[in-house]
This record gives sequence, structure tokens and C-alpha cells, in this order.
Amino acid sequence: TVGDEGALSRTTHLQPVKAALERYLKQAVPAAGASLRFKSSQYLNPIEFSRPFFDAEEDLILEWGLPLLFRTLRLKTILLMLRCLLLEKQIAIVSPNLRVLSAIVLAFPALIRPFEYQSVSIPILPERMYSMLEAPVPFVVGMTSMNGVEMHDAKHIVFVKVETNEVLTGEPVPQLPRVQELKKQCEPIFRKLGKAFGKAIPYRISKDQKELVMKLAKVFRSYFDSLFANFHNYTIRDLTDSEKPITVFMKDSFLYDVGESDFLQPFLESRIFFQYSDKQLRERDESGDSPSRQ
Repeated sequence: TVGDEGALSRTTHLQPVKAALERYLKQAVPAAGASLRFKSSQYLNPIEFSRPFFDAEEDLILEWGLPLLFRTLRLKTILLMLRCLLLEKQIAIVSPNLRVLSAIVLAFPALIRPFEYQSVSIPILPERMYSMLEAPVPFVVGMTSMNGVEMHDAKHIVFVKVETNEVLTGEPVPQLPRVQELKKQCEPIFRKLGKAFGKAIPYRISKDQKELVMKLAKVFRSYFDSLFANFHNYTIRDLTDSEKPITVFMKDSFLYDVGESDFLQPFLESRIFFQYSDKQLRERDESGDSPSRQ
């Protein structure tokens, strides 16, 4: 009938659209800071989607926090701070400049992606609350001075003096794996950024400065991603209960293969790594494509 022919014609015309949507849905989500180029038809121009490197909240850190962090602290100090942060040390950053102080405290967690800081973070700790430094939990706090702090009772705290780039630690902090490789990538960008900033404190940054800050942040992200690039090679799934499969990460096997590391062993016991591994394992359980044990 005429009606049936019309319906068939509409279905035929819609098939290319449906096929394009199906191909689009199969595309992987681009990595942070990357783009996806999708061609829906040979007759149409391709569509390009860009995923921001930072989310909306962290974009403020890119514009304000990271520039001040990179301007005021040396690369050596930043790397030491990252080690302390990931090993969940108690950290106090000291500066009389409230703007710089709060920027540094808030910016550091953005540099440890894909990991997420799990403990207390206070941009500016009032002097009347310095007793909090005795708390038996990891923290990152900002302090305007060290007045009233009894150093012999604070050996467990890592103090970072921003103005002098001095770091006071009560005990040695394990070095990051392959740190020379990371430094080699960071140093040229860090030097360019230093020249771009000059002597001015970058409360506002130019487009070129922003690109350098972004480039340096991407180096850190790529480095930390690489530490557990083979994470899923060390997982095993227990299918004893087929309705509730459980995937676990084999820490001992991972440490055996990567070799002796003073940093990785304690890091694998941290709450930061627990949150990271739990997220990875949940995603693997939902996807259903991990190695299994019957």
C-alpha cells in the first residue's frame, strides 16, 4: 500500500543516520586534554570534540593555582612535595603571602592525577588551630608562620618554606620511580615558564603562559599514568559467585615484576592507592573482561 511504501522509504532514509550513531557510540571517550575526530558521512565535514584536560573546578587551578606553584617553588621542591603527598605525609606549607599560600595548597592535588588526595586539606590554618598539627592523620595545611610551633614535637611534619624553597623533613622520603626521566621532561618546560613569568608574580597569565602550564601538567599526568599502565595485567577475578564477581589486584606480583622500590611498596598501602585501585577494579568488574579464576 501507499502507507507501507512511505514507511519503508522513511526507514531506508534513516538507516545511514542510525549507522552513524552506532559508529559514534562505539568511539572511546578521548583522554583528558585529547580530541576525537568523527566523520559521520563521506558527504559531510568531520566533527571534532575536545575534552578539557581539567574539569570545571580544576580549570581554576590551571588559571591561578598552578602558575603560582610553578613560579614560587623549584622543580626539586615540587617533586619532593609530590612524594610526600602520595605517601600521605603530614605537610605544612609556610608563607606569609595568603594568596600564594592558598594557591599552592589547592594546586598540588591536581598534579597527582589519576590519583586523588584522600585526606585533610586546609589552605590557611589559623594560629589558634595549630594544635591540629598533632592530629594522627595525613594532612596538607597552609601556615603564615611557624611561630609557636615546637619543632622537637613536630618531627613527623614536613615543613615547606615557600620563600626560601626549604623543606624540613624528620626522615628521608623515598624517591619516585624513574624520577630522572620525569625531571628530564619537566626541566625544559620549567625553564621556559620561568622566562615567561619573569620576576612578576603571575596572578593573571597570558595565553602562552597557560599553554606552558598545561604542557607541564600533562607531563606529570602522563608520568603518573605510566606507573600503573599495566595495572590490569595484575588483576584476577574470582567467579565463585557468578552474580557477584570479585576482581583483586595482586600487589606482590606487581612489586616482584617492577623490582625493588622504596616508594611503591608504601604507596600501595596508602588510601590514595586504595581509592585508585578500587575504581579500576569496579570498572573491570562492570566491563567483565578481566582474567578469571573458577
